[in-house]
Amino acid sequence: MSQARGYAYGLIAMFGFGATFVAIALAKESFDPTIVGVGRIVPAGIGAIIGLKLAGQKLLPPREAFKWVAVIAGGIIIGFPIFSTFAMQTLPAGDAGLIVAVGPVLTAVTALFYGHARPRNAFWVAAAIGTVGAIAFAVTRSGHGVFSGGSSIWGYVLMAIAMLLSANANIAGATLVKRGFNAFFVIMWAIVISIPVLLPITIVDLIAHPIVAAPSIPALAGFLWASLFSIFLGHYFWNSALATIGVVKASQLQLIQPIFTMVFALWVLAEPISPLTLIAAAVIIGSVAISQRLK
Repeated sequence: MSQARGYAYGLIAMFGFGATFVAIALAKESFDPTIVGVGRIVPAGIGAIIGLKLAGQKLLPPREAFKWVAVIAGGIIIGFPIFSTFAMQTLPAGDAGLIVAVGPVLTAVTALFYGHARPRNAFWVAAAIGTVGAIAFAVTRSGHGVFSGGSSIWGYVLMAIAMLLSANANIAGATLVKRGFNAFFVIMWAIVISIPVLLPITIVDLIAHPIVAAPSIPALAGFLWASLFSIFLGHYFWNSALATIGVVKASQLQLIQPIFTMVFALWVLAEPISPLTLIAAAVIIGSVAISQRLK
């Protein structure tokens, strides 16, 4: 895959992931939060099983790939949704945004421990500027400020764990694709091995909080997007981009995800945008552009 195609895939992933929080907000209009968080394994699981069968693949990954697929499943399919859902019970959105903002740098640093090439110092300067811009972006998007809600320390701990699991999962996915495994098969295997964990939780929650009315069209669309793109198709594009561009460099593309979220929030939810938010967005875009030009 060419570098240009890798960047195209990365931008598609960030565009789709950027719509995730808006999709979740729509889904919560008709679905219980737990169903939105873990119940989306049902559509994704059905899609993954059908996809693997149509491709003539086994439902479980080969032995040499299993540990990496387990890392992916534990990180982005199981760990991040569960830990972030619990964290958001006590964590204000602005504080969560600050933690998420350091995710790209966390991924880049973690990649070094896996033996990925260390970039020039100028890259880290650009990455640091982008992270500061992302933090400023989170602050300007928060209606209540940050570190002002009296949140439990466990909310911050759980969100940090979620980000660390996600970073490791991204690196594991890129590693398998780099070794020649099909990116579609990798994410489908991760979804399938997550079903025994997430499906029982979904069933128990449906018993405790049954759906008594037909979901609205926007809520159903949001739920399906959060399932079929956010944990399925999106990670095909993202794993491919990470493997092609390189984990360290590609990780910085994550900084622009909140900007896509802002656009979707304005378009779908009619959320206002402040001038300071636009300035922070410009800083983020500039830092990402610079970081991608550095070798």
